[in-house]
Amino acid sequence: MRSPRFHVRNRGLRCTLGTMPTTLIPSLSRWDQHGREHVVRAHRAGIRRTLRCGTCGWRKAARFLPYLPWLKAESHLMEAHQATVDPAAGRA
Repeated sequence: MRSPRFHVRNRGLRCTLGTMPTTLIPSLSRWDQHGREHVVRAHRAGIRRTLRCGTCGWRKAARFLPYLPWLKAESHLMEAHQATVDPAAGRA
């Protein structure tokens, strides 16, 4: 039996089995009353999804249902950082 870390060639594409790259997917940002921006980003590594706060290092495992992880991220920003101002709301 082969090791899970071998290369497969299929139609000219090369993929590595057993090693999944980490990709970055969308983020949620809010400002606090002092004008500082706080960002929670969603990271994906294989099948794992994690929400991470760039300010304090808070982490939360997440299942990516349509809105649930972003509600968790938004409540973290409100509770931990008092960041409630949506920067996208001012662009209307």
